[in-house]
Amino acid sequence: MTPRGALTLLLAVMMASACAAPASTSAVPSPPPTAVTVAPVAPTSALHTPPALPIDVAVGQMVVAGFGGNVITPGLRHLILDDKVGGVILFTANCGCSADGLGQLVDQLRQLGRDAALPAPLLVTIDQEGGTASRAGGGIAPLPDAFDLGRQGAAAVTTAVSRTAGGLASAGVTLDLAPVADLRTNPDDAVIGDRSFGSDPARVGPLVAAYIEGLHQGGVASTVKHFPGLGGAPGNPHNAIATDPVTMDTWMRGSAQSFAAGIAAGTDAVMTTAVYVPGLDAGRTPAMLSRPVVTGLLRQRLRFSGVIVTDSLSLGGLQAVMPMPQSIVAAAAAGNDLLLLANSDTTLEDRSVAALQQAVASGTVSPAAVEDSAQRVISLRMRYPSRQAPAGRRLSPTTGRALRIDSPEAHCRRGGRGLVVHDEALCRRQLRAARELTNRSHHRSLRSSAGRGARGCQRLGLGDGGAVPPLLGSMAGDRADRHIRAHLPDDLLRPAHSAQGRCRHAGEAR
Repeated sequence: MTPRGALTLLLAVMMASACAAPASTSAVPSPPPTAVTVAPVAPTSALHTPPALPIDVAVGQMVVAGFGGNVITPGLRHLILDDKVGGVILFTANCGCSADGLGQLVDQLRQLGRDAALPAPLLVTIDQEGGTASRAGGGIAPLPDAFDLGRQGAAAVTTAVSRTAGGLASAGVTLDLAPVADLRTNPDDAVIGDRSFGSDPARVGPLVAAYIEGLHQGGVASTVKHFPGLGGAPGNPHNAIATDPVTMDTWMRGSAQSFAAGIAAGTDAVMTTAVYVPGLDAGRTPAMLSRPVVTGLLRQRLRFSGVIVTDSLSLGGLQAVMPMPQSIVAAAAAGNDLLLLANSDTTLEDRSVAALQQAVASGTVSPAAVEDSAQRVISLRMRYPSRQAPAGRRLSPTTGRALRIDSPEAHCRRGGRGLVVHDEALCRRQLRAARELTNRSHHRSLRSSAGRGARGCQRLGLGDGGAVPPLLGSMAGDRADRHIRAHLPDDLLRPAHSAQGRCRHAGEAR
């Protein structure tokens, strides 16, 4: 089924379900009787099935910490090494520098994650929407505000975003907290503005999908936000939590459609936010802490199977009604997988992690739910591999010189020159892994480009018949190269001690 067809079917089921539902949902809404699968996020690869985690480690994988300054602080070291926190968010104060400087900071963070023996590469997140909501500095291709970018059309959105995402991926960023799927329907909105593509879901939905495609082409995971929707309420949750008077029926005909478009496009994550929406939950609970909204609407009714991430638990409006050590527990209980602390006070973040650990130990938050959330987050981190430090280079064990790992097209453009895998058995394993991941991939960009690299290499005399000649031969581009490196054992990336073998490694000693 095409994404457009999946989206149409999803909305039809949603509307049918809404007609029979009461306007107020104090309990978790029942899922519709017809199971609908909407561009599901790919499951954890069979090559990396994460084992069950100790509960403190599982809790840590759900947490994204912030820190002050542009160097790793002792407090952040404690959070990663001792609390096993698996994610970090970067702001302008952390990374308002060159792309190389950002990459160096990420390398240090990733090394800290390795020192902590985290179950997956450290998650590095950033808020790089475009325009005024941009955190990374020079060397990363800038983007205009979404409203201005959307005027150029969906194809231009994808092209521009892919350039920005490529720079972020090269610096080691895993997850971009973008795009904005909110509909700007209230002129008194004080937080979304031109960050939104517009007010019409028929226009916003395709542009959200195009933005997601651009991020994926560049090698970065996407986050559709701010569920269930900002832009319809006056005010700014950074200052005070606003109330959106939208009814369930109006919401499902409006904002739900733009979020459903993002889900149909294969977004990796959806961000929930702090807004009161009595029409979706009759209780006086911020949406991102509401189980009827997070689990009932997003997980069950919209059938989103990926990572649900909170907006910052440091939002001024939220902290005014619930301190972070309480809101982190409420957010986990509501069904969020990834808890965005985003505070420069690492002592407060440490207390918040301890509060969540205690809530799990007491049964206030289900240990099984924590394990499920941790595995969703780990799956995302394994799909978007860590940056190879520095700048994608590693040392050759045979020559001691830097080894550059390139895409299959770059390998072919050099006439097929490069290193070969150690032996034929490894070659066969490599090709099987590449084909399996290609078949599993939910990214249309990988499927549509499948074979381009293989055909180019075959014209140069590499490979036999339909075999995939180089590493990633059936998956074209730098993003595919990054994608598969996360799933291949290190021995598949070893250079050969001789020039024997027909399956060539896509790399070259420099």
